[in-house]
Amino acid sequence: MTAVPRAIGASAILAVLLAVSAPSTAQDDAAQAAAGNQFRFERQLRVNPFDPAALNNLAVVKAEQGRYDDAMDLLQRAARLAPESAEIRTNVERLKAWRDTWGSRDPLAEPELSISQVPPDPPRLWNATPPK
Repeated sequence: MTAVPRAIGASAILAVLLAVSAPSTAQDDAAQAAAGNQFRFERQLRVNPFDPAALNNLAVVKAEQGRYDDAMDLLQRAARLAPESAEIRTNVERLKAWRDTWGSRDPLAEPELSISQVPPDPPRLWNATPPK
């Protein structure tokens, strides 16, 4: 076994610690984008609380944050305002189907879930990221 010089060993350990403790910039960027989108859609709804597109877009952000009940409330409001919108109707159906199957499960009440019982990720709703 060969000895590792102290300077190299210490810098290698420091590099590993920094890599492990540093947050993912992709996750940070996604969180910042979601926060920015949420702010923008909430601002649009303050100007016009009857904007079905803004309601749908804010619902997408809420669903991505794991706030499924809030997302469903927003989607249902949007669907009442724009019943002809296939996009909003599809989002309502997808989120409702996922919640009916998985959303009501309490993971703490079922401590011994098999791998087949672990709920899948919720459905991706329409992308709320505005076009560039």
